[in-house]
Amino acid sequence: MPRYAAALDTSGTAALAIAADGIVLRHAMLATLGRGNDQELVPWIIEEMRQAGTAPAEIAAWTCGTGPGSFSGVRVGIAWVKGVCAVSGAIYR
Repeated sequence: MPRYAAALDTSGTAALAIAADGIVLRHAMLATLGRGNDQELVPWIIEEMRQAGTAPAEIAAWTCGTGPGSFSGVRVGIAWVKGVCAVSGAIYR
């Protein structure tokens, strides 16, 4: 079974990268800017993971961007990653 890792940055436009055993499987940016990000972020992440052949519970390690950029965006991204890690037992930085 591959060891999945993901990186999420929501300090500006949301960006996501998903890797398995050190090989990037998928990377994408969410085109929406501003207040719409908080409503579109989670469905977008889940769809990108589906396209990569994985799911949030299968990610063993997360990296989360901390800016500089939008404080609200950073909070949304970090909160989502910490919530997923609390449920799945994944590590984050």
